[in-house]
Amino acid sequence: MLDALAGALRLDEAEREHLRVLGAPRRGGRARVRARLGRVRPNLVRMLFLDPHHRALYCDWDGKAQVAVAALQRAAARRVVDVELDRLVGELVVASPEFARMWARRPVRSCSHHVRELDHPVVGRVRLVNETVVLPDDDQWMGLFHAAPGSADADALASLAQGVGRGGTGRWTSSRR
Repeated sequence: MLDALAGALRLDEAEREHLRVLGAPRRGGRARVRARLGRVRPNLVRMLFLDPHHRALYCDWDGKAQVAVAALQRAAARRVVDVELDRLVGELVVASPEFARMWARRPVRSCSHHVRELDHPVVGRVRLVNETVVLPDDDQWMGLFHAAPGSADADALASLAQGVGRGGTGRWTSSRR
């Protein structure tokens, strides 16, 4: 039935998948381990829209923001009863007119592979491949970033990793590239 509806509406593959999710039995939100332990991890979507330093990292901020909103739309369709997600969306709608505008459009698209240019405050412009992996049993998404081996971008990531390896002192001797 859903496939016939998707065909009649001429939906693309991402829209068809979203329709299947909407038509599937609903699951409630789950208690997260971090909530039980009292730890709050930073939320990347919140930082993307509300933290000017995080926003400045993305050379194509608008493209990254649209992908992030589409991912939240997909999460909201999968977890209809999720107080934490509802709070996040409510906070962002109020605090960010850009988020509110994008959220109202209800974007649906796959967001599994992108090339991102970041403007890092220490190593400068870095071009990275961003892969998004859906963890099957936990309904969470994990973003992986990597650079082409042997590239200047890989060297920039290696220098950042060395800084973290020194206890996070943040002391680098090289200037921005």
